[in-house]
Amino acid sequence: MSDFVEDSSKVLFGHSWSVSAPAKINLRLKVLGRRGDGYHILSMLNASVSLCDEATLRFDNASASTVQCVGLESTKVATADNLIFRAYELFWKVCGFTSIPFSLQAVVDKHIPVGGGLGGGSSDAATLLRFLIQKLGPLLEQHGVIDQSGLEEKLLNASQTLGADVPYALRRGVCWVKGVGECVTSLTIPHLEKLVLLLTVPRDSVPTVGFYDFYRRNKSLPEGELVPDREMEIVHSGRTVALDSLFVNDFEPYIRQFRPQVGEQLDVAREFFPLTSFTGSGSVYFSVVSHESEQRISEYRRAIEKFGAGLRIVKVI
Repeated sequence: MSDFVEDSSKVLFGHSWSVSAPAKINLRLKVLGRRGDGYHILSMLNASVSLCDEATLRFDNASASTVQCVGLESTKVATADNLIFRAYELFWKVCGFTSIPFSLQAVVDKHIPVGGGLGGGSSDAATLLRFLIQKLGPLLEQHGVIDQSGLEEKLLNASQTLGADVPYALRRGVCWVKGVGECVTSLTIPHLEKLVLLLTVPRDSVPTVGFYDFYRRNKSLPEGELVPDREMEIVHSGRTVALDSLFVNDFEPYIRQFRPQVGEQLDVAREFFPLTSFTGSGSVYFSVVSHESEQRISEYRRAIEKFGAGLRIVKVI
């Protein structure tokens, strides 16, 4: 392993690496059932969008590992507990190391709102893993540690331990995501890549843990029984389905109960853009505005200003 570590340091040391971590949109979220351990089984249509966190990475032997978040979210957790550092530890563990061979200094400029259902933290962690696969995967294979395809597969499976959104964030793009996030299948859906979306970011966020606790208390699902997602099965078979039939979020009634003021804003948006839906279990909702005029968007902006919400126009990437 020592030769691999030495060669890795030659590749990584002395550089400041810049990487982008895209937000994700849950264009569809269906709750199919509940497992025996209490986790809900989901069927989601996810897409990466052009709103990104920007991270700067440095590696060396001279200093301790640090992760700092700036921008929308300043660092509030210790480096050891940060999802990015935990992903760094996971990478080396999957490669067979019992300890990290050299340190990481990461500074993340946060542009993805927290608590909105956009998966910013998961994407940050997955982006570090993707970077390490790209830079060190060939060296790992060259030194007989693990082949690159095997590394990607192991990290995809192991990344579930970091969070339910990380396996998808590691793959990115347009995907059908099933189970508790562990089953990720890339898809090609006509016209989806051309979508322009308007994200509305309410002032009030929806914390993931708090919402899921509320959801469990207010929605009783039979354990072990699964409802099929027929629309996504049709899409997976290669047949065409109208996009407006796909954009559904089963959490919507419960987000409305949990944050009534956010539901009120959603109603305002639908008066302007009928194809509007929440993403994930967060407060952010998206509206399809691909063919809308700038005037219509400006009218909506004025209508939503009284709520103190922010707006961002993004593209599916």
